[in-house]
Amino acid sequence: MRPWIESTWQHIQHDLEGPRVPHAWCLTGAWGLGLATVSDRLVARLLCPDVREQSACGRCQSCRFLMQGAHPDRLKLTAEGAAGRIRIDAVRDAIALVYSTSTLGQGRVIEVTPADALNTEASNALLKVVEEPPVGTRFVFSTHLPGALLPTLRSRMRRIDLSLASWDAVCAEGVRIGLSEAQVSRGQWLLQEPFVGHDDPSRLAEAEVVLKTLQSVATGADPQWGANQIKGLSPILVLTVMVRIVESCLHGQADSAGCARRFGPEAFQAPFPEASGLFQLLDRIHAQRMPTARGIAHMALPGFGSLLAVWSHLWSKVQRP
Repeated sequence: MRPWIESTWQHIQHDLEGPRVPHAWCLTGAWGLGLATVSDRLVARLLCPDVREQSACGRCQSCRFLMQGAHPDRLKLTAEGAAGRIRIDAVRDAIALVYSTSTLGQGRVIEVTPADALNTEASNALLKVVEEPPVGTRFVFSTHLPGALLPTLRSRMRRIDLSLASWDAVCAEGVRIGLSEAQVSRGQWLLQEPFVGHDDPSRLAEAEVVLKTLQSVATGADPQWGANQIKGLSPILVLTVMVRIVESCLHGQADSAGCARRFGPEAFQAPFPEASGLFQLLDRIHAQRMPTARGIAHMALPGFGSLLAVWSHLWSKVQRP
């Protein structure tokens, strides 16, 4: 287990051994640094009837079901579809389930991840059952954006923040699991997921495609060609990488060497486009994210083409020495 997770687990363990065990947790932190690991460990601990050394035993029927991904008393609500939202129908099914008898006798656990994928309707539907759950029902919410949850829902949970990790510790862990420091850095700066090269190499590869496309368009490639290069990728991933790169170019106004460290010296070099234009492009990227966040379908190809046209125009105005 990654070293900084242990201190977080001790906070959770203190709750589990206290006189009043919470019925709902809100785990917050960066996904790429172990948030999912903490959530999985807590769920296993809550469902295991034979806890040993502060953790699930790993051998009982409950633990075996969890390892197989088929535990009858664990229900996971997660984002679905291109919109990346938790469906209200899935929330209603979960609410109906918590009022039934658990199969293995250790109660039920409802996971909500990422919790910021709940819209207002789904959050309100969960509010009452989180406030007054049936006996034996526990909730584990996970999010890197706790402020996106309804305050009334957030206030009914025990919040646990994932312990911070130094960059040296992150790099050391990446090397330990087989990544190069360059892969750790690229995963962090493109997706805020330093270990994505180990956990989901295809996701890092797709982020690299977006990076290379933006690099090509910045140096003269046709924006519509660029849109065709990324049209088959997840819209949310594409827009996330775009945001990260544009933000880095803004930072590059003051620290061009930092931008090179993040994406490699071949990617983007000073001088950068004017800050005012980059801020306007950021606004447009975020505006395109809004329909997706609300579950409204949009045509990714024309949208990407428009964003890349602005990107191309900004770089064409840069005066090279």
